[in-house]
Amino acid sequence: MDTKQQILKAIEELPDDANVEDAIERLYLLYKIGKGTKQADAGELISQEEARQRNGEMAEVNWTPQASRQSRGDLSVYCT
Repeated sequence: MDTKQQILKAIEELPDDANVEDAIERLYLLYKIGKGTKQADAGELISQEEARQRNGEMAEVNWTPQASRQSRGDLSVYCT
């Protein structure tokens, strides 16, 4: 299945009351899953210990939902 077909399928599977934000979140999730799968297939893996360390570092960052949205330049619809 090519990318366009995957996008159309993901949108078709959204509930009838879905909005643009729901669609963007779904597409972004599928993009990240696909990217991670390709990295894993290419051997670009990290150990569980390194993942824990990275998550610990991320938890120390002052995180807010708006800051997260704004950091995703490819999802400018999210920025308010």
